[in-house]
Amino acid sequence: MKARFVRTLDADTYVASVRWSPGAAMAATGPHAFLLSAASGADVLAVTSAFSATAPAGPPPTFDDTHAAARAHWNRFWSTGGAIDLSGSTDPRWRELERRIVLSQYLTAIQCAGRYPPQESGLTFNSWEGKFHPRDALVARGAIRAVGSPAAARETVSATTRPSFRKPERLRPGRATPARGGRR
Repeated sequence: MKARFVRTLDADTYVASVRWSPGAAMAATGPHAFLLSAASGADVLAVTSAFSATAPAGPPPTFDDTHAAARAHWNRFWSTGGAIDLSGSTDPRWRELERRIVLSQYLTAIQCAGRYPPQESGLTFNSWEGKFHPRDALVARGAIRAVGSPAAARETVSATTRPSFRKPERLRPGRATPARGGRR
């Protein structure tokens, strides 16, 4: 009913914990491959998992607990924050525009749900060779604020804009090297 997988690659260790419904069985099918099968005659296989850089204190929550938490989260998400109603528009494209606005709210919520913005998420955000752009932190902040989660916006920006960049150096006119001495 529970399993924990620990993988180490160079100096990084990752832990995955999995919990599944009673009667299901997990079998190794290769060096790093496993097959989780539902109980004989079962219509449903309920699985939850947790991923971490350290071993979690206990097993992942049950499916029912996860389902209840997700329902509460989405209820809170869709009942707070901004909304737009374009039904009064005379433009025939209003339904499609409204659909895209709601879809953008959803995509931003799922892609910016963690502590750090996503590395790659398709059309919502992109990166530079898998590295997050500081410029995108401002985009994420604006997008998250637009969907009504200022706390998530603050967390995203603080995680991605820590002072890790030097101030740009002033270049001498006509030179591609920083000025030395004199006014900066």
